[in-house]
Amino acid sequence: MNPQKRKQISQKTALVTGYDATVVDEIVSCYYNHVQRKLANLDHVNVNVPNLGTFVLVRSRVASKLERYEAFCETVDESESIKAYETKMDVRRQINLYKDALSLMDTEALRKREVKQKKIESHATKRNQDLEGAQ
Repeated sequence: MNPQKRKQISQKTALVTGYDATVVDEIVSCYYNHVQRKLANLDHVNVNVPNLGTFVLVRSRVASKLERYEAFCETVDESESIKAYETKMDVRRQINLYKDALSLMDTEALRKREVKQKKIESHATKRNQDLEGAQ
């Protein structure tokens, strides 16, 4: 599946609906900005966008980004200037977001393992009951 640019989507939609291309582009732009903010907030591990699909955070990418931010935070001297202090505070906020996202990923992985284990146990007991009933 090839991703389409926002401009392409708005032009095609304007042709189909008969509305002005700038109006349609504004609506699509607003929608894309909303989706992008949801993805950037790292509130959830999976973000489902209707008619577009599910966006999933990749653990290795989040972990590598966290390492880079932590290394950057160590190199910045906040006593140099106000701008350096603000930058360090922003980076610390991002570090906290990435740590929270990693903990969300861990709890989601644990939940998935528990569900899978319950399914296995359920199927095993059902098979045992079927075998006992057949005898």
